[in-house]
Amino acid sequence: MRRLGSRIEEQPERAAELRPLQALRVVVERPLPIIVKQLLPGGRHHGMQLVRVLPRQKTTVILDFYHAAEHVHQARRVVFGEENEPGKAWAGQVIDALLKDDWDRMWQQLASQRSRVRGPAKRRSLDHLMQYLAARREKVRYGSFKEAGLKIGSGPTESGCKSEARRLKGIGMRWTARNAEAVMALEGLHQSHLWPTYWRRSLAA
Repeated sequence: MRRLGSRIEEQPERAAELRPLQALRVVVERPLPIIVKQLLPGGRHHGMQLVRVLPRQKTTVILDFYHAAEHVHQARRVVFGEENEPGKAWAGQVIDALLKDDWDRMWQQLASQRSRVRGPAKRRSLDHLMQYLAARREKVRYGSFKEAGLKIGSGPTESGCKSEARRLKGIGMRWTARNAEAVMALEGLHQSHLWPTYWRRSLAA
């Protein structure tokens, strides 16, 4: 996965103002996956801040697979209990359907279980899971994403953040925020193998 745009400053509402992210408009030539993981206050995604400054037709938003799986297991624990083996099997079937991009089978697993439970808390938990996945249907097409060669987890991006950050942590290095952003943009271009693309398109502009 390309490592550009892996950092959002502490004030995410200003993400669109960051010059490194604006520079992405120049270098994105192939579909760029954005893996959404954490929610910001008010339900906003870190990834959604990036999407605002990327070309829509070339941006694929992916809900982090392990984040989606954890929502399934949260419902499983409420409905079945922590160590219930049938519950683990049920969660495994739901997750397997997600991985194979089999939405109908996954939805049937959820709806069938929903029809069998009686407790209000259990129903609310399943309702929440179904609403959560339905609202993100286009972001959980993991089978299609994998076939396209895209990563479905945020691990490579998180690893890339650590790798890029090392560029700023040499002995005796001190940075202003502005210069740190500029160097990180250059390091992102370098690690993403997009340096020639950036200059070719910049010079042609």
